[in-house]
Amino acid sequence: NWAVLVVFGLGSLLLVAATLRDRGLARLVRWGDARPTTILLGIAGGALASAPVLAISFAHALEGRGGVVALALLPALAFFAFAGNLAEEVFFRGFLQGRLERAMSGVRAALLSGFLFAACHAFLATTVTAVGWPLLAFTLWEGLICAFLRLWRGVIPAAIAHGLAIFLLSSALI
Repeated sequence: NWAVLVVFGLGSLLLVAATLRDRGLARLVRWGDARPTTILLGIAGGALASAPVLAISFAHALEGRGGVVALALLPALAFFAFAGNLAEEVFFRGFLQGRLERAMSGVRAALLSGFLFAACHAFLATTVTAVGWPLLAFTLWEGLICAFLRLWRGVIPAAIAHGLAIFLLSSALI
């Protein structure tokens, strides 16, 4: 339902805005810039993150992967994917990775951020879905890509990569 996707996306944006009102947390977020190269890195990161799952999914018919997504639903799905995953990136790469970088090197902070991101998806992998360890492997892969994008260029390309990867995997366009 497009309305549910929009409401959840708006809720994610409101949560981020409310959390960023805390100046201590807001100082941890290194946004980076929105230069074309930064945006292209985010797009490349999203393509790289989704590539293994998309490659495996080509072995199965579209119906076996959830079926066709109505074209009218795609804008709401894209909004939800980018808004919802902006929230995850602000929390994991902004707050968590930003805080970890105060205690350790940037590379170690990125690695730990990626592993903690995957660990926080254990409930999703084992209870909400029946996917199990492959979902954890995907979230580790995606989390490490986003963590290193954040290390190199900030939260902006990490959020673009995360949102694009989830949109590509959920839209059935590929």
